[in-house]
Amino acid sequence: VGLPLVQQYLYQFEQLVREHLPKVGEHFSQEMINPSMYASQWFITVFSYSFPFNLALRIWDVFLYEIVFQVGLAFLKYCHDDLIKLPFEKLIHALRNFPDEAMDPDILLPMAYSIKVNSYDICYIPVCINIVLYVCKV
Repeated sequence: VGLPLVQQYLYQFEQLVREHLPKVGEHFSQEMINPSMYASQWFITVFSYSFPFNLALRIWDVFLYEIVFQVGLAFLKYCHDDLIKLPFEKLIHALRNFPDEAMDPDILLPMAYSIKVNSYDICYIPVCINIVLYVCKV
């Protein structure tokens, strides 16, 4: 319930700041600034609250780029055996009404993460959207 990993992410972010931007990390420590004072809002809103909308959209594109495909594939994988047996009418209904067990994040997300989708694969699927041009630097 809620966002149980936000504190962990903030701690990890603080460590990354120290590693990648040591002078900033040291200065923040001296000034007693920690990521919960500024980055929690970034993370919880996926940068949509504090930044211009066009920037937030690009961040969302990159953020969602692979996980959307992984989760979609995980839903289909979870129901694979049933889906391949259904005729059109029942198939459309099933794709809009996944079983409750498929909605369990402890089942669905590990399955999604186990599906390897990489930007190389996606970039070579011909589509015409900005995210492909941006992420693939075409």
